[in-house]
Amino acid sequence: MSQMKNVSSVHPINNLPVGAVNKNGTYVPPHLRKGSAKNVLKMATSASSAKAPLSEKEKKIRTLQKKIDDIEKLKKRKESGQVLEANQIAKIDKENEIIEELEKLKVT
Repeated sequence: MSQMKNVSSVHPINNLPVGAVNKNGTYVPPHLRKGSAKNVLKMATSASSAKAPLSEKEKKIRTLQKKIDDIEKLKKRKESGQVLEANQIAKIDKENEIIEELEKLKVT
């Protein structure tokens, strides 16, 4: 009988934090333990507020805008006296092409 007490005292369920097992004896995951109604509501609103997928045109515009931003950063680095690599200089040289392509996409 004493061996039975030892087994029950070291059972993993006895080492769970408070709130890990509800009144029905079922396990409650950590993200649902405190203020479970609030957490469920937060998860539901975050899932519903997810942005709609971007169209191919929007993706291309975003990519081109990022390239222009990168070129601006490279120009600032060049002005500050840093030596740029050949691929970075080539990227700066393509700035006008990228701007033209971006303008075409924005018009259509």
